[in-house]
Amino acid sequence: MKTKKIISALFILFTIFSFSPVLADSYGLNETVGQGNLSSAFNKDQVDTRKPGGFLAYKSGQLIGSLLSFIGVVFMVLIIAAGFKWMTSGGNQTKVDKAKDLLIAAVIGLVIVLSAYAITAFIGREITNTAPLGG
Repeated sequence: MKTKKIISALFILFTIFSFSPVLADSYGLNETVGQGNLSSAFNKDQVDTRKPGGFLAYKSGQLIGSLLSFIGVVFMVLIIAAGFKWMTSGGNQTKVDKAKDLLIAAVIGLVIVLSAYAITAFIGREITNTAPLGG
């Protein structure tokens, strides 16, 4: 019961603070506004009308990226929780085995999420023919 409370507290702590660095950076949005001669970054009326659905594609890309980032944070919390369980097992082999199983499952999940992010970024970049950020 105590372990569940600690894991819940860590989960809440990581989820609250995981979004603040994302909101602090523009990720090239200010440069895009400058190059497109737009007055505002979030004015959907000024989005290039020659590309229908451009605004929707941008917002859906943001949603997918945010969702995959959140799931990645969840798997990182699971990895930390598995390590904590392992370190506090006190030599009990069943607890160590459970911690190993949790650690292996969390690492596999994290690899799947990172692969999904890489595949989504590649396909999105190929479909829209845009350069990667910073490039």
